[in-house]
Amino acid sequence: MPDDWMDIAIGVAVDDGVGDLGPETENWWPLFRQLGLSRELYNVIMLPEYRQIRETETAKYWIKDTMEIRYGELMMIRECSGKRGAKARAFHSKSQLGQGSKASQGKQASKHLPDLAPLRPSMPSIARVEPDEPVPEGYVALWKGLARCRIKFLLDGQLNIQALESLPPCDFHGTSSEGPVLYFAEDRAVRQQYANFALQRQSQSSSQVGEKGVVLLWLLVNKAWAEDIRQYIEGDDWKKVIFLCRKGRDLRANHRTGFWSRELGVDGYADATVLVGHISQG
Repeated sequence: MPDDWMDIAIGVAVDDGVGDLGPETENWWPLFRQLGLSRELYNVIMLPEYRQIRETETAKYWIKDTMEIRYGELMMIRECSGKRGAKARAFHSKSQLGQGSKASQGKQASKHLPDLAPLRPSMPSIARVEPDEPVPEGYVALWKGLARCRIKFLLDGQLNIQALESLPPCDFHGTSSEGPVLYFAEDRAVRQQYANFALQRQSQSSSQVGEKGVVLLWLLVNKAWAEDIRQYIEGDDWKKVIFLCRKGRDLRANHRTGFWSRELGVDGYADATVLVGHISQG
C-alpha cells in the first residue's frame, strides 16, 4: 500500500497534463507552483553549485528523483524504528521472565542489553562503500555517488546491481537490448558532486533521526578487459546517439524504432557493453 500511495503522489507531481521544463529555462518555479510543490523543494533542486548536474535532466526528472529519495528515507526510518521496537519488546519479555531470578542472574543478563539508545540529531553521514586502499594494479576504478536509500541488497548480502539501474529516457538507454543501463564516472570528483547533490535534496527531518546520508561506490574493472570492449563516442555520433536515446528510440537497426539510428549511421553502437562519453546537458 505505501508504494501505491507513493506512485499516486509522484503521478500527481509529474502530471503529464502539465508541460515539462528543460535547462534552457532559468526559472522553474512557475512549474513547481502549478504542480502544488513547495518552495523548499524548489530551492534545494535549484542550488546554484549543482547547476551542471541539474542541467543534465528536466525539472520533472529532478522532482520525481527527489521525491523518491525522500520516500526512501521514510522507509528506512520506519524499518529502523521497527527493529528497535522488536528489540525493546524482546528485552521486556526477557525481563518479565527473569523477575523471580537471583540478583546475580540479573547482573549477568544486563551484559546482553540491546542497544536502545534514543535516536539523536546527527550531522549528515557519508557511508563509504569504497575501501581506503589504492586501486589494485591492473584495474581501473569507476565511481558513483548516490543517496543511501537507493542501495539495496540481495538475500545473500550482495549488492543489488539492478537497483542502480537508470530508467529511460537517459543518455545511452537505446544501446542495449538486454539488462540494465548503469552509469559510473571515471572521475572521483564527479561522483562526489552527485553524492553532495543527493545529500542536499534529502529532507531536513531525516537528519534528526540519523538516517540522512549518501553512499560512495566504486567499481573495479579489469583494465585489459575494459580496454578491449569499451567504445568511445564523441562529436556528431555522440549528439545523434544522445538525441535518439532521449527520444526513446532504439539503436538496433532491426528494431521497430531503430530506423533513424540506421539512417544516421549510429546503429553500430547498439551492442556496446561499455560506452564511454561525456554526460549530456540540455
